[in-house]
Amino acid sequence: MTQFSFSENQSEQETPQAILEENSQTQLSFLMAEVNRLTSRLSTLESGSTGHPPIRPAPKIRLPENFTGDRTKFRGFINQLNLVFSLRSAEYYSDIIKISTFGTLLEGKALRWFTPFVEKGLHLSMSWSDFLGVASGIFDDPNRTLTAESRLQNLAQTGSVSDYISEFNALSSEVIWAESTLISFFRRGLKSEILDLTVAYDVPNTMLAISNMALRIENRISETRELKRSKRSQQGLANPGGYNPGKFTPPSRSGIPTQRVPSANAPHKVDPDAMDLDSSRRGPISNDERQRRYRLGLCLYCGGTGHSAGACSKKPTGLNASTANVEELNQGKVNGQ
Repeated sequence: MTQFSFSENQSEQETPQAILEENSQTQLSFLMAEVNRLTSRLSTLESGSTGHPPIRPAPKIRLPENFTGDRTKFRGFINQLNLVFSLRSAEYYSDIIKISTFGTLLEGKALRWFTPFVEKGLHLSMSWSDFLGVASGIFDDPNRTLTAESRLQNLAQTGSVSDYISEFNALSSEVIWAESTLISFFRRGLKSEILDLTVAYDVPNTMLAISNMALRIENRISETRELKRSKRSQQGLANPGGYNPGKFTPPSRSGIPTQRVPSANAPHKVDPDAMDLDSSRRGPISNDERQRRYRLGLCLYCGGTGHSAGACSKKPTGLNASTANVEELNQGKVNGQ
């Protein structure tokens, strides 16, 4: 009996300790599970593989240039604004912000038109689409299609092909013409030097194809011009004295090179190897000198070029005929040798 009571008392003493251990084990398991969950969450965040799209900064976009009221620029101005509003929707999230932004980009007569909207607070109660309807009625071209058709019919290339394509496409987007009609007007507006070279190609059946063809032709023309300029530059460096190898003086039948006769205005050239003789008197020359002059086609009297001894201007006036006979006789002697 006493032993049983002791065992029962011992069991009663161990019960709180067992409960405490059990609770501690439960808490430890909970903490371990929480640590594992947080660890997994941290790994997920570090790897970037969350279930939500990552938050990225809005792209940096420049606002369009100020609008002055020019009808031809209104549509492009509005399109640029709508692109900004779309790409930065977190900033331009209300109609008031959009209309106010529109107003800050006005000047001139466009700003004068917008001023009453601000002073009367009208921009605070209008939607962006309703405001655009009012602004389009003032600044947009009501006859946009007719205007585009008229400009297309008179459009001509004055600059590069790329500039011409840009202007043509902008106008063609306003009209409802068949592709073949657009191609016909596009070809008609090209520069003559480009249009002439299109005959070497089949006429394209799309605007994209004929635009690319015109660009290729322009590039080839530019390359050809650059090659010609480079070739002329290289020829100038290789021939600084102006020598033209295409000009050839054929030899005479006797094998002695034919001498060019200078023009009347050309300065009289004297062989530097010839003897410098006085025009009023001249002693006899040696046979070697005579043969040298004959071999080189020089005047047998003065040693100059471009004339014979009979027509030499350096002889005294009264001796022309007799001296010519003597020189001709001497020339005959040389020929006989």
